[in-house]
Amino acid sequence: MAFTAIPIVLDELSPQMLSGHAGVADKRRRLRIVAARMFAERGVAATSLQGLARHAGIGASRVGSYYDGKQDLLAEVMHDHLAALGLRIDIAAAAEAEAHPEDQLIAMVEAFLEGVQADRASHLVLLQETKSLTVAERRMVASRYKLLAYAFGDPLVAAVPALRPRPALTKAAALSLATLASGSAVWFRPTGAVDLPTYAQMLVQMTLAGARGLRRRRRRAVSG
Repeated sequence: MAFTAIPIVLDELSPQMLSGHAGVADKRRRLRIVAARMFAERGVAATSLQGLARHAGIGASRVGSYYDGKQDLLAEVMHDHLAALGLRIDIAAAAEAEAHPEDQLIAMVEAFLEGVQADRASHLVLLQETKSLTVAERRMVASRYKLLAYAFGDPLVAAVPALRPRPALTKAAALSLATLASGSAVWFRPTGAVDLPTYAQMLVQMTLAGARGLRRRRRRAVSG
């Protein structure tokens, strides 16, 4: 698999995190930021703990004080990213709680896309490196991703009431929408021909049109 080149820089790190007086939480976060970029660019297998420590400005012998190896660090990169995405979605849903369901869903998807773009390296790791997790961690990450996607379910049902008695189809639609948005990490750039709000609207309208089309197709089949 070809990995996306992401410059490994420490611009996001605060002066406190870069200082010799950074606390344990700051150093753990420093390692996560650097690990996400190195894993996304090189892959987990080709990234050494020594290289991570060097880029993070932490002594190689100290990495074990913060994480129990690469798999532990990889899992936390993914869990941290999923938690951040979930928070963005929840905030958008609450802010648009009184809006039309389609508008609320667009706001939620836009928040998801913004989260992907804000931490594209972590999202690429999520897409490319779940195979490097333990079986237990892989299942946990998959479960968290599904829960995040299922947050789209309520506005989907509100926008397409025919989905209400079909929970399996609602989950499939929510997962499909999340997967489409998730894939934007590979190619979407906010400075491109399509801006982020427009892309969010397009994804939602595609999903809703598909759900409504299934309902019409079923009616035609019954009437025929």
